[in-house]
Amino acid sequence: MLMKTTVYAAVLLAGLLSSGHLGAQTLDPTLSPPSATAGAAPAATAPPAARTTAAWTTLASMSTARAQPGVVAHPNGNIYVFGGYNGSTTFSSTEAYNVATDTWTSRAAMPQARQGMACAVGRDGNIYTFASRAQGIGYRSECYRYNPAADTWTAIASMPVARWQARAVTAPSGLIYVFGGWNADQSTLAGAEVQIYDPAANSWTLGTPMPARVMGMGAALDVTGRVHLYGGMSDTNPYPPLTSHYIYNLATNSWTTGPDLPAPARGYTTGAAGADGNLYILGGDSDIAQNMGTMYSNVDTFSPLTNAWSAGTALPVALTELGAVAMGDYVYVLGGLTGSNAPSAAVYRTSTPLVTTTWTGGVSTDWYTAGNWSNGVPDVTKYAVVPGGRSRYPVIGSGTATARKMTLNAGARLNLNGGRLDLVDAAN
Repeated sequence: MLMKTTVYAAVLLAGLLSSGHLGAQTLDPTLSPPSATAGAAPAATAPPAARTTAAWTTLASMSTARAQPGVVAHPNGNIYVFGGYNGSTTFSSTEAYNVATDTWTSRAAMPQARQGMACAVGRDGNIYTFASRAQGIGYRSECYRYNPAADTWTAIASMPVARWQARAVTAPSGLIYVFGGWNADQSTLAGAEVQIYDPAANSWTLGTPMPARVMGMGAALDVTGRVHLYGGMSDTNPYPPLTSHYIYNLATNSWTTGPDLPAPARGYTTGAAGADGNLYILGGDSDIAQNMGTMYSNVDTFSPLTNAWSAGTALPVALTELGAVAMGDYVYVLGGLTGSNAPSAAVYRTSTPLVTTTWTGGVSTDWYTAGNWSNGVPDVTKYAVVPGGRSRYPVIGSGTATARKMTLNAGARLNLNGGRLDLVDAAN
């Protein structure tokens, strides 16, 4: 998930938006406001709890059934699926799914057949693949850059340490962080390294190691700019699945522990960050000593704001070694192994819409008063809308107000009287 925070201060808004002469305005972090002055923190408001997912919808299947695919959602409206395997053969093929038309297109194959790779979309629009393996040749450190516009592949700097079943996340800075994974030299089954790739310099550095050696976990960047790693498999014989939850602060390069994943413990799982601000962990299995065991259809959601887990709507089938991404208002699940150990070509999605809260002005002009909004005070998980024709309009008199994005309809006003507004974009 790519995240960008934009600050709107009185110098930008007070003279312009309070006039009501701009027509309908949608404020989002793609705008370029001037620097803002710091503000004191506002009084705390109750954040939303993690939500239950909607029912799952079946979409057009991939042309190739595959487990352990590399999967990313790209801003061009496509979901890309790379490599994977079917139990005996590792693939190099690439497929692109158009979410608007529910159709698949074959794209340029990877330079080498790979499975279990970590993938991420760079802020330059390219797609990066790391940390993989192939049948018969073990774990690999080679990495590649895919240009979706040109449909071409380029080799890039290899990872310092070869890995398989690692996870990758792109930070707001543009750096790509690769976490954990199976260890190539088998000195330990899993690694705790945080390997950081700089696309601009085509070079690697190392971050603070993870608190434990973990592989095959879920991973996602939350709306507050922290990376969450949850579930996965332990490095300790017989390598049981985990309920552990580790949180990495990108700004301080440090780790904390979050609340454990609800039972059952699961490995070979995957994660995604929904538009609603919640994190999702999907499927997985009870692998112990490299025996798949029980496969799960469980879906759990985590709210970074309440720091709590809740159960979501189960997948249509039990899946492990699956791919998952978020795009727009949906989380998509692609491929994986079914309960019969058969590779799947199926694609499913569930709705995870951004919560909208509309200004009513029913109590006062205070932004921070819940009674002035249809769905609670805006926060980083909500889309704030201020309609025209109201007798009262919001005033941010002090502190820092937040919203994911905001629309001022024609005739509406927003007054910053000593406070500021931060808009956070969590684009997947």
